[in-house]
Amino acid sequence: MLSVVAALIALIAGAIVAAYLYFKRGAKFPWELALLRLIWFALLIYAILSPPIEKVVEDKVKPHLTVLVDTSASLSLDKDSLMSNASDPFTSLGYHVDIKEYAENNIPSQTPWAYVGDGHIARVTSTNTPSYFSLYPSKKLQQGSLIQGIVVPPRVLIGSAMKIRVLAHPECDVVLTFNGADHYDRLWTTNAPLNSGYLPIKVVARLNGRIDELEATIEVSESLATILIARKVPHPHEGMIRRICKSKGIAVQTVNWDELSRIETFTGPIITLGGGEAALSRLVQVSKVPLLHLDIAGANSYPKKQVLNHSIFDFPVKAYQRKNTPSIKVEGQSIDARGIHWYKSALDDANSLSAFEQLIKTLLQWYDPVQLMLTLPQQAQMDERIHVSAAAVNSRSEAIPSTISGFVRLNDKIIEKLTYKPDGLSLNSSFIPRLPGKYEVVVEGNTEFGPIETKSVVQVNNVDIESVREFNTVQFNYWKSDGAQLLDSVEQEVVPRSISYKKEIPQHLHWWYWGIALIAAATEWTIRRSRGLV
Repeated sequence: MLSVVAALIALIAGAIVAAYLYFKRGAKFPWELALLRLIWFALLIYAILSPPIEKVVEDKVKPHLTVLVDTSASLSLDKDSLMSNASDPFTSLGYHVDIKEYAENNIPSQTPWAYVGDGHIARVTSTNTPSYFSLYPSKKLQQGSLIQGIVVPPRVLIGSAMKIRVLAHPECDVVLTFNGADHYDRLWTTNAPLNSGYLPIKVVARLNGRIDELEATIEVSESLATILIARKVPHPHEGMIRRICKSKGIAVQTVNWDELSRIETFTGPIITLGGGEAALSRLVQVSKVPLLHLDIAGANSYPKKQVLNHSIFDFPVKAYQRKNTPSIKVEGQSIDARGIHWYKSALDDANSLSAFEQLIKTLLQWYDPVQLMLTLPQQAQMDERIHVSAAAVNSRSEAIPSTISGFVRLNDKIIEKLTYKPDGLSLNSSFIPRLPGKYEVVVEGNTEFGPIETKSVVQVNNVDIESVREFNTVQFNYWKSDGAQLLDSVEQEVVPRSISYKKEIPQHLHWWYWGIALIAAATEWTIRRSRGLV
């Protein structure tokens, strides 16, 4: 019911009631007072009890856009002015703009946003591509480090030959220091020291009075792998194994057959000398590593010399064998080369020694030593986010399942524990150095083969990252390919979004409605006062 109808009903009802009372009593009745009271009282009751009217309302809403303004030190414009005026071009396109300072954690996860700045930004990991970007000029960048990096193998064998290469500015003078010696060139072919451990490599570059330094770390190891020999007593075969392994940087350990529990837990290749069928059968069942089985009988037990035919050898081999002994058998990663006296055969035929070496090479090729592959830059600037990637890999550089943890150390003090996010079988993390210095990143892992550890050093320079970071061409090309538009090329305004909704409107929400009620109440009160009824 409309308010106008309600007001008319109240007036008519009041008149009818007043007339009825007047004619029934036949006496003087203050009908005008009754009528006035009935009018304003009826209007008041109706205002309280009347239901609101539902009305469909349609509004035009501007789309929301988050504008992130990059006010970093590399910007050549006045930062306050840019922040104040950054919203104007987007407002003229028809957006409702929300201005914030640029930071990756301010990028909305799903809603539209725009970038405003000089483009000298770090790599963005957010998958939400901006709808627009507006680029402004930047200051002239300072020259980066004179040293781009040090190329060196992460692990070498003690005493082995190694090359150290320095990537540096072509006009600078370079001094390379390793193991207490200096070298004045970008390429140094030298030998690893005879002591194992992690050793630093330091490079100093000089150009026009400027001096830059960079350090890297190399692991010098006593061996690249370890072979376990299971035997009861020494045998000439053991001597052959040791000589071959020594020439290839392979360590050798020995264990007696009565320590079978230790043999079962060994993680490297195993060569058995004798042992008996029961022990060998059990070892094959429980071991996960490559196996090579050899005999330990005396030379007189092998009187017959005959040709060995097997695909392992690509050359003819004649060896002394026992009578009625089958040829070499290969099952999975297990080689059964028993029934042959390799030492006696090698003394008589050089090909036999080569064939024995081939057996050990095959064993090592099957062996998958697990190591941690750590990827991170060699140098960075203060306040620059350093990304760290780690994965446990086998000898074929294939990632394997692992549990990885790590921490960052500065001046022998742990300053941050790394929180890794899984990415397939690799794990990624990052940290932001706040002080210059040499940061040591230590990563530890656990695999089904046991614990592993590696570490690397990052040189953090005392340089503001904003003064050396270049325009991120790769990032903006990716954004453009994903639909981002350069603001200067946008002309068409956005269409506002229409929103329809139901709105409840009170029926008495009119000035005249309450005006009638107030006039009626005031008139009644005035008449009563004049008649002395108040």
